Amino acid sequence: MNWILALKQLNQILPNNSADENQAILREIAVHFGIKTQNLWHENEIAENNYLKLMQIWEQLKMLKPIQHILGSAHFYGLDLIVNENTLIPRPETEELVHWVLKNNTCQTINGLDIGTGSGCIAIAITTNSKNSKFTAIDIDQKALDIARTNVQKLKIEKQIELLKMDFLKENISLAQYNWVISNPPYVAYSEKNSLESHVLEHEPHTALFSPNSNPLTFYERLANLFRTQNYTGNFIAEINPLYASETLNLFKEFGAYIITDMQQKARFVAFQNGL
Repeated sequence: MNWILALKQLNQILPNNSADENQAILREIAVHFGIKTQNLWHENEIAENNYLKLMQIWEQLKMLKPIQHILGSAHFYGLDLIVNENTLIPRPETEELVHWVLKNNTCQTINGLDIGTGSGCIAIAITTNSKNSKFTAIDIDQKALDIARTNVQKLKIEKQIELLKMDFLKENISLAQYNWVISNPPYVAYSEKNSLESHVLEHEPHTALFSPNSNPLTFYERLANLFRTQNYTGNFIAEINPLYASETLNLFKEFGAYIITDMQQKARFVAFQNGL
């Protein structure tokens, strides 16, 4: 079997995907096999050992398991990060958040707090692309932190990123030392559950997806309260639920916050800047 035939099989396994999506999945598989993708469709027969692996991947894809979890890695802002069922798969929108911070940062050194770090993708991507930056990255889930620690160690940036297990909604944290607070918190309301794709709902951690109660603004209310009570004067950006963009913005208006749209022109981030 060659890669063209493999693509035809993949189209049958995942008929709801676009042609581009399935080609992207097949390229990820090829890279995982150590094959250069420039001439993928001109390759001859797939090697027998890779063919057997491919058949195993097909079986997992039939169960709608994400390809990133099957391969154990995800591409994010030029990095190859380890992920599993305990972490969200890093999204392109979150890459936009990282890019915005790096483009708009005016601090000589970023000293950041990453709330709900998951795989560590935000803190890691900013740290590896901004000289002398350092982060405290927190998460409530120890299993997610274990994955983040593996990614940090893999990139040899242990001295720049401190990982802490913390319940942000219940435990106190001082913001005085940070000139950036960054977060991609759980913001999906349970009422939206039926709108999620089954591969997301069945294979990604619900603690990282859903707000812990019926209020999708819970994390943002907590953030705004901390900024207010601690007189926070640094910079801030968080990924948000576009359905609640105006309500989220209202929580931070007193700090001069504004909405940033993503590449699909959806209200995706709330931010404010004070330089520093």
